[in-house]
Amino acid sequence: MLNIMSTLCFLISSCLVFVLLGCATEFETLEELYYKDRYLDAAQLAVQMIQKPRFKSKALGFMKQNGSTLLQQAIKKASAHTQSFKDDTGLLYIRQLVSTIQAMQDYNVPIQHLDQDLRYTQKRLNDYTSKFLDYHYKQGQDSLQNHNYRKSLEHFNYVQKYSSNVYPDLKDLQDKAFKLAQRSICISPFYTHQLSGIFPRVQGVSVSALLLDALLKQLKKKSSPFLLFHKAEQTTSHLSCHYQINGSLEVKEEDTRLLPDREKKISTLQYRRQAHSEWIEYPFDYDIQTERYKVCIELYVKISSKQSSTVSLQT
Repeated sequence: MLNIMSTLCFLISSCLVFVLLGCATEFETLEELYYKDRYLDAAQLAVQMIQKPRFKSKALGFMKQNGSTLLQQAIKKASAHTQSFKDDTGLLYIRQLVSTIQAMQDYNVPIQHLDQDLRYTQKRLNDYTSKFLDYHYKQGQDSLQNHNYRKSLEHFNYVQKYSSNVYPDLKDLQDKAFKLAQRSICISPFYTHQLSGIFPRVQGVSVSALLLDALLKQLKKKSSPFLLFHKAEQTTSHLSCHYQINGSLEVKEEDTRLLPDREKKISTLQYRRQAHSEWIEYPFDYDIQTERYKVCIELYVKISSKQSSTVSLQT
């Protein structure tokens, strides 16, 4: 009985130590963020701690002592972040700051003039958002006019992300920029090297057709959405292609058969003796024989554009 009581005391003591250490670690993180000038992160962590009963009193005490300075420094950083419109770093920062101050107000964090800070920051957010959207909308139009279609899409996408209702023609501009940014690439079937018009075959199978289908499948799966790949015969005119890929193949076949691979399969056939009679199952087995060939392919590719520039590759 004494051993059991000692064990229980040890376990309870260990649990208390763990809880106390956990509290200290959480609080130390809050202090560390504050003294490293990561004011928004510190404010967000404080709000999280206030929602947990075992951390609430320490977090409130910390914010009562340091909250006003912390908040003013966070607002000062927001002002620095919102000097530029090139990306949404500043917008994300000030949106998070407004949300955090609102949460502080909801949880009655003891900071003087918290309501004034919230109104001020909300106004800064509204003003900055308006300027941010206007900047990227105009930059998108300029980029579109200057034929920088992908860049125009970046600007228009920022506008859509943060407010799609301000500009009624935004969707049309996005669609136009995306369509103009796309490039059509036509790939012709690969003929036998030095024998134009002759397509190589191995055991009656068109190597050219298999290679072209596999190539198109991989390109469509892994390429940019701005690239459209077609078989050349599927297009009405080569003039509709921004790039043209032509090539030839040199195929060397090696018979690697030693003994054919054989595999026995078992299946079931269902049939009826009369139109409305019950189905009858008929089990049967059959053999599959596989013969393997090794095929080495050397590919010569020529890529040309509408501007008549050409690049040749060999693989």
